[in-house]
Amino acid sequence: PSHDKAGKTWYRIRSTHGRGNSTKIYTKIAKAVSAAEIYNCDLFFYGHVHLNHSIELERREINIKNKIIDVAKKYIVLTGHYLEYDKSYAEDSNMEPCETGSPIIKLFMNKKQINIQKSICSD
Repeated sequence: PSHDKAGKTWYRIRSTHGRGNSTKIYTKIAKAVSAAEIYNCDLFFYGHVHLNHSIELERREINIKNKIIDVAKKYIVLTGHYLEYDKSYAEDSNMEPCETGSPIIKLFMNKKQINIQKSICSD
């Protein structure tokens, strides 16, 4: 786990290699969401599953100091891959083919905002 600072803004970031043998896109996403649930972070990276995808969730946090409920965003990022599909272990494992590439993450310095752009590699 890390607390990284961009300018004056702190971001809570967690990453994991990931694991499992999910072959369907929706089960890969579910596995990442499940892994991220136990961490109070702004950005959660999940690898291993050969999918370039991100999910934005809202979470509610109790702000005891101000006696309010804060609404914060949590981003779950599946880190992508660069594997050729044909004649690969992904094809042998019956994984659904998906585009190659990795997400591009932008952390803002003067306000807490995260932008995620899907990067697609072309052959």
